[in-house]
This record gives sequence, C-alpha cells and structure tokens, in this order.
Amino acid sequence: MRALVFGATGFLGRFFVSAATAQGWEVTPVVRGADVPGSFWCDLDHDRVANPEPHDVAVFLAQSPRYAEFPEGAAAVLQTNVSGLARALEVARAAGVSRFLYASSGSVYPVGFEPVTENDAADAGGPYARSKRFGEGLIEDWAPWFSSASLRFFALYGPGQEGKLVPNLIRRVRNGESVVLAPAVEGEASPQGFTTTPCHVDDATSALLALAESSFSGPINVAGPEACSIRSIAEAVGAAVGRAPRFDFSPDPRPGDLIANVDLLQQVTGLPKVDFRTGLDRTLERSS
Repeated sequence: MRALVFGATGFLGRFFVSAATAQGWEVTPVVRGADVPGSFWCDLDHDRVANPEPHDVAVFLAQSPRYAEFPEGAAAVLQTNVSGLARALEVARAAGVSRFLYASSGSVYPVGFEPVTENDAADAGGPYARSKRFGEGLIEDWAPWFSSASLRFFALYGPGQEGKLVPNLIRRVRNGESVVLAPAVEGEASPQGFTTTPCHVDDATSALLALAESSFSGPINVAGPEACSIRSIAEAVGAAVGRAPRFDFSPDPRPGDLIANVDLLQQVTGLPKVDFRTGLDRTLERSS
C-alpha cells in the first residue's frame, strides 16, 4: 500500500505514519518544503504542486494551528480546511489513488445530551465546524476518481498532545489547579461537567488503517467506547498520578455534551478497543 499523507507531522499524523510503516506501507509525507527526503512537495497554501508518483490512498490530516482562534484565525482555518483540501484532492487525483480519507471532527454536531449518530444533523456553527462540514461535502465531488470516508474524531488524545481536553485536565490535576464543572441543569446536586467520548490515538490510527482498505463511504464517528465526564476524567487522572483533583462549580448550566454513538464504527472496523483508563495509562506512560 502506498499512501500520500497530508499533515504527516501533526499529532495524529505522526502516529498514523508510524503505524502504517510498521504494517509495511510505503508512506509519502506531503510537505510544504521541497527539501524533506522521501516526501512529496505540495504547498497547500498556494498553487504550487509537483507531479506525484502513483499511490493507492491519500489521507488528509492537515490542521491549521489557529483552529481555536476566532475570529482572528478564521481565514487560516478556511485556508487549510477548504482551499488546502481542494488542492489535496487534486494531488490525490493526479496520483491515481483509489481511496481518500478525510479527518473531520465530532464538532460538526451541535451539542446535546443524547449520543449522536451519523444520521443526525451535522449543523454546528463556527468556522471550524462549518469548514469541516464543507470538506465532507467537497470530497464527494471527486467520487468519479476515488471513494472516500470522512472520519469524525471525538476528543482525540494520547502521548505528546498539548492544549486539548485530556492533556489540559492532566496538567490541571498535576498542578493542583481547580477543575470547573458545569451542571446539566440549574441547581444540579453533583455536576459531572461536559461529557464526551474521548478517542485514544491508537484507536484513531487503527480506524484509519482499517478504513483505507474498506469499501465504506461517507461520514463515520470515530470515538472511544465510553462516555466520560470532566469529573470522571479528572478523577481518573488523580488516581493515576496520586493527587486528588480540586473541583469548582459553575452556576450556569452547560448547553449540552458531545457523545458519539459508535455502532457504525464497530460494524465497519471492530473498533474502538481502548477504554479510557487504559488510554490514560498509555498516555501517561509514554509521556513520562
């Protein structure tokens, strides 16, 4: 299997390249500079593209580092998620791939208190979510040249990650900083805080590998096997590092949670397999 990987140096990209290589794949990272050995040069920000050699699959994992900056970073997000994706699709077509995998996000769903399936409305607002939704539709226009799947990742976490939900909670518990819990309804006696289905990077890479060789097309939730609240994550971290978490409570109810139904993922790939406590242990072990 020969794979073009856009975003190969990012958090998920590094794990995916390592896992794919270990399975005997020939991986070609797609980079913006022309001086990286073994890579293919493609500047996603401009119309400068080298001629690619034939490949079997393309994997788009590129992420703007300004995804959380609104409104200042909105243009950069759209540059990567829309025009950058369009250029990647053309590179993939020129390389003759038969399969294209797109890293979307669970944030395309609006928050709520029920698990979401792929048939639920994906109409969340904000430039990041809107651009991911647009990207899912955009890749469908290349259907005459290759099949595709959009992986909606939920709360991805793992060793070496920074600035996201799980590493932020690990840092706060370790440093003795308080963790704020918002109630589901006003006056809730024991708030659990925002709840989601964190996906360990090992399951994420396994999903990419499995879907690359699958005939499945369309969006698919990629998440962990259990719903975890902010409270339960902080308490698991505290037990693992030997420091009880401190909690503060917000008086304002949260608008909802973001919990994935993973029935389709289980049906297509047999995943997920990494429960949160196991994933947390792996994260802490490999990060130490």
